[in-house]
Amino acid sequence: MKFKQYIDKAWDDHATDAKSVFNGLGEGEKLIVSNENISVLARLIAHVCGDHLGLWDAGIEKLQKLKLNTHY
Repeated sequence: MKFKQYIDKAWDDHATDAKSVFNGLGEGEKLIVSNENISVLARLIAHVCGDHLGLWDAGIEKLQKLKLNTHY
């Protein structure tokens, strides 16, 4: 799967299955191939972790982890 496919599916699924999208965020991190992908995934992380699940600390950890990506 490519990053665009992953992100499109995650956005399609997030409203009805936010927990599964949350659990799959690590897969999204592995699919990052450019710096532009980081901000796209960061928006998804913030929205799902915060707005849908209220997992603010987990979201912050995932956002900080993006800084370790080689494309950051």
